[in-house]
Amino acid sequence: MSGAPAREAARARAVELEQACDFAGAARAALEANDAAMAARMAVLAKRDDLFDECERALIEGADGVAACKRVASDLLARGFGNHAGRMFSLAGDAASAGEAFARGGDAARAAMELERAGRPADGAKALE
Repeated sequence: MSGAPAREAARARAVELEQACDFAGAARAALEANDAAMAARMAVLAKRDDLFDECERALIEGADGVAACKRVASDLLARGFGNHAGRMFSLAGDAASAGEAFARGGDAARAAMELERAGRPADGAKALE
């Protein structure tokens, strides 16, 4: 199988694996289906930073690039994954959102660094308190 049928089969496999709580397998299948957004979510649930790294690369290199990273970051932040959202926002070049996400995720040092980069040193200092 190649092309669209292969992607559809991989997407169906990703959904089945997610339902079976095999989040790492679902992440891999979603990457095969060219669904890096789903893959990123599954990689976070699987606690697999190596897979999340692949998802970051796939998202930033995709046609939507920065916009896709911001969409995924917002989704991850809404689901309570602040540190992973911060990584995505940072990759997208949105230092202010990255700093806020890292702060929500409990990574004060990265929050401060990103907020400083965003031109908000006072907020960065508050993140360290």
